[in-house]
Amino acid sequence: GRFAPEDVEKLRGAAGQSVGEAAGWVGNILKQIVSSGLALFDIVALTIITPVVAFYMLRDWHKLTKSIDSLFPRRYYDVIQSQLSEINVTLSGFIRGNVLVGRALGFVDSVGLSLVGLHDGGAIGITAGVLSFIPYVGTAFGWITSLILAFVQFDDDWTHIGMVLGVFLLGHILESYVLTPRLVGQRVGLHPVWVLFALITGGKLMGFTGVLIAVPAAAVIGVLTRFAIRQYRASTVYKDTL
Repeated sequence: GRFAPEDVEKLRGAAGQSVGEAAGWVGNILKQIVSSGLALFDIVALTIITPVVAFYMLRDWHKLTKSIDSLFPRRYYDVIQSQLSEINVTLSGFIRGNVLVGRALGFVDSVGLSLVGLHDGGAIGITAGVLSFIPYVGTAFGWITSLILAFVQFDDDWTHIGMVLGVFLLGHILESYVLTPRLVGQRVGLHPVWVLFALITGGKLMGFTGVLIAVPAAAVIGVLTRFAIRQYRASTVYKDTL
């Protein structure tokens, strides 16, 4: 009763606004909790389900391929099988090429870091080479880990820190422009320019996932494209002359 009517209305408005803000704050917290819980559930489920699915797929692989094989039209069976075999050889070559890239990159990084004098430089280089199978992950791990250790070990010695950075810069250049195009590109039957183009396109379209599947997808497309060109050159459309 001691407040004027306009003051009472102001208090009511302030209280309503505070209650609304509090409700929104609580709602955001609950939303984040639910989202985090679902993300954690997805991670746990993926961790548990993936090995189980992999086990059963490996165990029943021959049955699975036999069932799929029985669905191919008999008229084009040989053609389909030849293309699948070529794709299989190409993808296996892609895996072997990446293994060679990882070995070469691990050797360069481990030797370079050891020569610079970085503690555990050999282990960091080898780990970065192993992780290089996943595009940019190995390079990122090597850069971050080695630079942190370099700042701790060499303190303000910017010469040694720069040398550590130079080792991984050299490794990144070799991986991106020499090792991957030549070792991977030759095994999947792609020109180095096409490998680089596939990586750039995959990254633009699908981000990290696109980079991960860019070269295998380009290899499969290359196999099918070469088959289409051979069929075209064997057709009457190509051979007929006026």
